[in-house]
Amino acid sequence: MSIKMITPPGRASYPQLVTPTSHNEGGEPQFSIVCMFDEETDLTELEGVIREVATEAFGAKAVNELKSGKLYSPIRTDGESKGYPKGSRFFSAKTKNRPGVVGSLAGEDGKPKPLDDVAKEIYAGCYIRASVAVFSFNRNGKRGVSIALNNVQKLGEGERIDGRMRAEDEFEAVETEPVAMAA
Repeated sequence: MSIKMITPPGRASYPQLVTPTSHNEGGEPQFSIVCMFDEETDLTELEGVIREVATEAFGAKAVNELKSGKLYSPIRTDGESKGYPKGSRFFSAKTKNRPGVVGSLAGEDGKPKPLDDVAKEIYAGCYIRASVAVFSFNRNGKRGVSIALNNVQKLGEGERIDGRMRAEDEFEAVETEPVAMAA
């Protein structure tokens, strides 16, 4: 069983939306993103979908097993160790297929326009929401609920949370015209 939904607005972290990467040695490369939410964000719908998928797959005891950690739950609360704000919650979503990535502005057809340069425009800290599929798994002795990534919508700019500065902010202009350097 899988349930598709749109997440509440959150912030992007570790976006890998252009080139798939493997997180495990020998693992299949995947596109991925971490969706991070501050403590005020209402995740009631997402949490309800996780419980529904778990109960359908693992029975009535699944909700308690999610709480106890016997079943894997995709929502994590240990964000401070990753440099996220105190009280934040997050999940990682992956897919083998390249996700669609759009902005918030409408195109001529009234639908959100695809972003021109995903690698530049989706960065750790920008505001996003994602289309995801919540699903259950039972493989290699591990059971639980996970989240697959479908598409991403950028909602706005945000302060970078990866510590990286823009080159324009890190350097001062030396000259207005390129200068030939002596060899």
